[in-house]
Amino acid sequence: MKISFIGAGKIGLSLGRYFKNRGLKVAGYFDSVKSLSDKAAVVTESVSFENYRKIIDESDVIFITVPDGVIKSVWGNLLNYGVKDKMIVHTSGALSSQIFSGASDKNCKVMSIHPMMTFAGGDTEIDKMETMPLTIEGDLDEFGPILEKLPNNKFTISPNKKVNYHLAGVFASNLLISVIHRAIENIEKTGLETGKEIIFPIIEKTIENIREKGTSKSITGPLERGDIDTILKHLEVQHGAEKRLYVAASLELLEIMKDREKDYSEIKKLLEGE
Repeated sequence: MKISFIGAGKIGLSLGRYFKNRGLKVAGYFDSVKSLSDKAAVVTESVSFENYRKIIDESDVIFITVPDGVIKSVWGNLLNYGVKDKMIVHTSGALSSQIFSGASDKNCKVMSIHPMMTFAGGDTEIDKMETMPLTIEGDLDEFGPILEKLPNNKFTISPNKKVNYHLAGVFASNLLISVIHRAIENIEKTGLETGKEIIFPIIEKTIENIREKGTSKSITGPLERGDIDTILKHLEVQHGAEKRLYVAASLELLEIMKDREKDYSEIKKLLEGE
């Protein structure tokens, strides 16, 4: 079963490397930026296809690994080139396989496979990819030979729940970066040059606490203690986007702690007034 990719960016390259490592046959890549498909083909020892016709003819399974806003037009191009009897997959976390309208008319089997993993480059470690969860929906039975080659935990999702699922990933990755970025910046404002080294141990312990105890029982610090004087000092030295982030995140923590007996009403009033 020959697998090819339309889209040779971070996720396409990463999945190609992973699939090849797991013994799946990677036939090649097609990308509107030829240098990207050339690079991915070299890394995976496959082919850089020149057009849709060639990738259709040389593939049994086509993974569409492009930005969400482009998936529909890529599918339209496949239909225009006469795709038939193929297996088509996209890797969007927010969209379902229902975007492949008219697939049954072409006897195409369709699916969405989303890896809950961040791909900051095409060099994501194989062992990290082996443990990333895969959230799947569509013609699952037809894709059994591929899914069986992948050791990842797999979770079936309803098509109408994918936006919430994708939002979870955004909170867990990109929005988390915004908070950590502010933590590092504030360490550097003290004159210390090793912000990451100072901050990372507490980040790692917090994640460990959440894993073992859940979110509510992992909350510590001045907010949890009700230390309004310290919170006032925090607010005094912050401005603009940083202050808005601090206030919004603190109000969310109060919401998480709303079942506690401690009275946080004064702190909540202070934050809501900012």
